[in-house]
Amino acid sequence: MARAPSIDPAKDAAALLRRLGFAVLMVILPVVALFSRRGVVLFLPIGVALLVMASVLDWAFRPLRDSAERLSGSAGVLAALFGLSWAALSLLWTPAPAAAAERLLGLYGSLGLGAAAYLSLPDRMRAANLYLIPVGVAVAAIAVIVTAFMFPSLTEAEGEGRSVMRGLSVLALLGWPSIAWLRSRNRDLEAICLVVAVALATLVGPEPAISAAFAAGALAYVVVALAPEAGILLARLIMPGIVLLAPLLPLILAPVSGFLPDPGAFAGALAAWKSLVFAEPARLVTGHGFGAFIQARITGALPPGTPDIALVHLWYDLGAVGALAVAASIWAGLRGAAASYAPLLPGVAGAVTAAFSLACAGVGSGQAWWPASLVVLVIAFVGSQRGQFRTRRPRFRELRV
Repeated sequence: MARAPSIDPAKDAAALLRRLGFAVLMVILPVVALFSRRGVVLFLPIGVALLVMASVLDWAFRPLRDSAERLSGSAGVLAALFGLSWAALSLLWTPAPAAAAERLLGLYGSLGLGAAAYLSLPDRMRAANLYLIPVGVAVAAIAVIVTAFMFPSLTEAEGEGRSVMRGLSVLALLGWPSIAWLRSRNRDLEAICLVVAVALATLVGPEPAISAAFAAGALAYVVVALAPEAGILLARLIMPGIVLLAPLLPLILAPVSGFLPDPGAFAGALAAWKSLVFAEPARLVTGHGFGAFIQARITGALPPGTPDIALVHLWYDLGAVGALAVAASIWAGLRGAAASYAPLLPGVAGAVTAAFSLACAGVGSGQAWWPASLVVLVIAFVGSQRGQFRTRRPRFRELRV
């Protein structure tokens, strides 16, 4: 007689909780983010809590010592930790330390949830759980397209359209781990359909910058897929270079303003940016302190037309020290991804490029949902990377009855 399969209630419960956690993060969260202002911030801790409970029940998480050694040996992680430490130190000279400390604690909280999810994911993720990533993206994309035709007011730039804009940003990010996972499982037709659905959803949305960011991610995906080494090197040069050269961008981009539809507004933004850079040259090194840009915007201390984008935030708040930390983390992070995420590398390049483009366009600047969305993106890639294993069915003669 065949041996009856062993029953382990703890493992069964853990498998259910892990699937529920992934469903919350990858299916419910992208859809809720389209219609709720705090959807991402509320559902991230719920999904992570379910993943942590699952790991406690079946004890299937990666050993803490191995995870600590892996993270401590990552130059990208060390650079990010240095940048976070510098942000904390800058609270000593920021103009509104109480409000800035609250925002920084929120950022630390999102990153802490990401670390908890990273530690709680098992070394081998079930494919059934990971297919929830493209399922959630497809459902969210269809929801946007249907909403655009049935309720056009929800896709306008003002009012309720702002929630749709946040949800579309999440969609433009999570589309890349979804496509990378499908391609790694040889689901090429499904991946192409998903690309089309996300592209259409971003096009009917209220913010053209989101569709442009998704297009930039698609370009990076294609380049890295065709030439992995050259494509990753190009990405490692361009994005950190833009971060480091941000104070010079008003001078570099000035000749371009005459070719734009609204040259006056663009020229005014560059002039305001330039005045911020050269008003206090000493602050180019230390910055004004974490949260200083938001506080200056609230009090009206910024020049009219100052662009509300991540590059200006970074240099105004943390100066050259913070910019160097961010540039180093991007440089080293992409290098580490090339070594550890080889099957998913084009998707990683597409996601990083899309996220960088959204940040440069000012999407999510200074808002709590933006770092939470990036945490969800990392969880999707970590889970997909741990699902890159193949099992081989035993031959008939090896079965014992």
